[in-house]
Amino acid sequence: MMVFWGWRLIFFPANMSIKQKILASTLFSTLSEAEIESIASVTKTRIYPKGAMIIGQEEHGSALFIIAKGSVKVVLFGEDGGETILATLEKGNFFGEMALFGDMQRSATVYTAEETELLVIEKGDLLKLINKFPAISLYFLKELSNRLRNTDERIECITLLDVYHRVIRVILQYAKAKGIYGAEEIVINNRPSNQEIANMIGVSRETVSRVMSSLAKAGSISANGKKLVIRKTPVK
Repeated sequence: MMVFWGWRLIFFPANMSIKQKILASTLFSTLSEAEIESIASVTKTRIYPKGAMIIGQEEHGSALFIIAKGSVKVVLFGEDGGETILATLEKGNFFGEMALFGDMQRSATVYTAEETELLVIEKGDLLKLINKFPAISLYFLKELSNRLRNTDERIECITLLDVYHRVIRVILQYAKAKGIYGAEEIVINNRPSNQEIANMIGVSRETVSRVMSSLAKAGSISANGKKLVIRKTPVK
């Protein structure tokens, strides 16, 4: 096993293991067997520790990354060092695609939120695959369309909602994605921290803490460490 700059580089043959990981992605889940075989033949796997920077804002892009395990945060850093979280991506998601179709710099920084396994396809290999299988480009367009829709919703949230409802919206988004639904409550076992919520909606951690405290006093939520319980009927 070779080690480079804190991540482990592993080369896999085009076997079922690597193909299953490709099929688990939102991007390539409906491709044909021949297409998956071709993608697997040029795919490498890298394993990063928690907190590792994968790509940096304004770097030139050279690869597409697909998350096979773990999660990453997509962020922008301000001149004062402040962090704005654009997205949290988990297993099956991909990133790095925008810089592949033109000589553009990376638009954001991506770092791991936990130990993360990534499938990596170099730019040259990906463009050859698209030339060979043009249908792949349609999947890119579909996913990019979904992301633009999410961006529109984010802008709407920041510009039209007050802080109280912005915090509630983030909580409900996490509940939809990760929540365990019961008859009277929804449980999130790995909730975002108040600082992470603040970074998502452009406010201070103290402001988020006040909103969370208000929701708890109203009986709408209860928090214990990383566990958050959302009650469908507030408990007084």
